[in-house]
This record gives sequence, structure tokens and C-alpha cells, in this order.
Amino acid sequence: MSSPAEPAPPEAPSQKTPTTWGERIKGVLRRLAMVAFSVLFAFLLGEGLVRLSGKHFEASLHTPDRELGWTFRPHAHGHTVLEGGTYITINSEGCNDREHAVEKPADTLRVAFIGDSYTGNYNTARELSYWSVFERKLGECKALGQRKIEVLPFGTGGYGTAQELLLLRRQVWKFRPDIIVLQFFGGNDILDNKREVAPFKANEPPYFLLRGDELVLDDSFKNKIPGPTALWMRNTFADVMNHFELALMIKLAAGAKERAKTHILDSRPKDLGLPDRLVFQPPTDPNMIEAWRVTEALVTQMAKEVREKGAEFRIMVVSSPQQVHPDVSERQAFMTELKIDTLFYVEDRMAKLAEKERFPLFSTSQPLAEYTAKNNVVVHGFKNAIPWGGHWNELGHRLAGEWLAADYCKRFEEAAKPAPAP
Repeated sequence: MSSPAEPAPPEAPSQKTPTTWGERIKGVLRRLAMVAFSVLFAFLLGEGLVRLSGKHFEASLHTPDRELGWTFRPHAHGHTVLEGGTYITINSEGCNDREHAVEKPADTLRVAFIGDSYTGNYNTARELSYWSVFERKLGECKALGQRKIEVLPFGTGGYGTAQELLLLRRQVWKFRPDIIVLQFFGGNDILDNKREVAPFKANEPPYFLLRGDELVLDDSFKNKIPGPTALWMRNTFADVMNHFELALMIKLAAGAKERAKTHILDSRPKDLGLPDRLVFQPPTDPNMIEAWRVTEALVTQMAKEVREKGAEFRIMVVSSPQQVHPDVSERQAFMTELKIDTLFYVEDRMAKLAEKERFPLFSTSQPLAEYTAKNNVVVHGFKNAIPWGGHWNELGHRLAGEWLAADYCKRFEEAAKPAPAP
């Protein structure tokens, strides 16, 4: 009988060379490089597909500002697509405009428009802006003789009268304009001048408060503005991002939920909600009463400072879409909903202020209301947004610019008439 086989001796442990720290680091770096390459490849592939589709997405055009809350970022450029759409290039002054020499050319009448998104014009090509139309049409006025017209638009979306006064002081005067036109939008300019009326943006802009009859600046928003290094990094990243449609698409998608919260208008004028509908009514709420007081004080102060500089001050009131809906029955339904008998409370009140403070006022609201009803056309709205609401479309800009130029030309013609013989 054979003896049982003896168990095989255990294998000797392999003599593995220990991994050095350097090799481990190289391995980690290789894996990170592969991940980075994969991400970059996927991003560039996605970017290529987006570009092949021909789609554009909303560019980053603004920057925080320690005096104004925010402004256009100098030299930023890109597409705007949320309402209408155009390609915007911002000049060195932070304006949606061409470059202008600081020194005023000889024999030139300079007109500076100060306003919000109507003047900033995110929606149509620059040459279609009301102030571009105004410049061209007024340039045809024979009463000007050999003088040329040069228009400088200072406008940024969301600005209220407080920011516009600060902008006048900081930036406009160095260009020595002969005429200052304050573009005034009754739809939200009053609301923007009182923190408690529009709390959703309460900590973003500067405000003025009334202490007795004195305007006092409240610039507590500054606490939210990043320091110089962080601001430079933010702006540099935004400029880089503007070169990639995929990055802008991701940014747009990320902000969709937040934009939905502030989307007020629906399908009809009467769907306008609070606080926006408050501007169509004589104020009864204490905060709205104070918002009106601050607004009137700011306009009065601006007119005073303009006169002190030897320039002419004027207000141009732009229309709200509810006022100029082509269907008059829709306007009536809106008035019935609000229990009001006119859509022009803002225009009437500002006209009284203009008469009291002795400056000219030009309102686009009433003539546009007549024009749209007569011709059954819309002057606000775009196919990719609210077709009757929002900002002026090309027709709205054209009519406003032509009418304002005609009004100015008539005034120049009156001034040029020889005085009657004694």
C-alpha cells in the first residue's frame, strides 16, 4: 500500500517591489488626465453639435458694480435670445453702443439718453434702437443748419431712477452733452425706487431715501459685491464662457427655475400681477405713496443738476404693453380688473411734475395706443416671448424715435424763427 502523498510545500510569497510615492502620484495624474481629456472631448463634441444646430444662447453681459449695483461689462459681447434677439457688443464705457470720443466734436449737438432696458436695447439690432432712429431723423432737420447730431445711450436693464441719477453723476458729464433725456418706464421705474415694494430685488441696487425733503443714498447693497480679485475672476470666466454656446446653454438651463419665479405676464393684459399693476392706480399703500415721492424727488434733483450744468433736461415716457394692446377690449378688461378709468395715471402724474418743475416731457404711450388700435399692430413683443408684451419691437422703436425727432425738430424750427418786430 502506498503512503499518502505529502502536501505540496506552500508557495513562497512573491517578492513585489513596493510602489513608491512618485509612482503613485504618476498613476493618479494619469487617471486625472484621462478624466480631464474625456470631459474636454465630451464638451468639445457637445459644443460642435450645438454649433451645427445653429442655436445661440443668452450671453453673459453684466458685471456687479460698487456704485450702480450692476452694469454692462465693458467689451463684453454675445447673443441675446430670450426676447427678440440680436448680437450685442459693449463699448469701453459699458454701453450698448459704438465708441465715442470724450471730447465733443465741433458743431455737434450731443444728446445723452439715460434709461433702463429700453435704452440698453437687448432685443433688436443697435441701428434699430429708438435712439439710433432719433439720431438719423433729427440729423435731417433743416433747422439744425450745419450742426451734426451725436447720440450717446446710457442704459442697462433693470435700472431705476436712483441708478440713473448716479450714472449721470459718474459717467455722463465727461462727454459734455447738450441735452439729457431721461427715458422713463412707468411699468417699473416707480417700483424700483422703494425697497419694500419689490423685495425680490431689494438687496441688489442702490436706493435713495427721503429724510424730510432730502434725498439720502442707501448703498448697503455694496456688502454683496465681491472684492477686486474675485470680481476679476468672475468677469474673466464670463468672458471665456461667452465663446462657448454649450456653456451658455448650461447656464441658461440652470437659471430657468429662477426666471420662472419672476415671469409675471401671461396671455392677457389683465393677468399682470402685483406689484406691477400698482403703477396704474393712484397709490393708497404707504410704500407706494413713498415710492412715488422718492421718484418725483429723484427726477426733480436730476433736472436741477442738469440745468446747473447748462444742459437741457427732458423726460421721454415709454409705453407699457397693457396701454397699447391693439385689442381695445383687452385694455378695457384690464381697467375693469383694476377698477380704474384710465391707463395713463403715470403719464398724467409725470406731466404735472414736468409742468411744476418746468422741463419738457414727451410721452409715447398715448400716441402708440392710438396707432396700435387704428392699425391693429403690436409695438411690444416678439414671437419667441410674449407676442404683445415685454419690450418694444422694431416698430415700437422706430415710431418712438421718429416721433421724438419730429418733436425736437419742431422745437428747433420755432427757436429759429425771427422774433416779431416790436
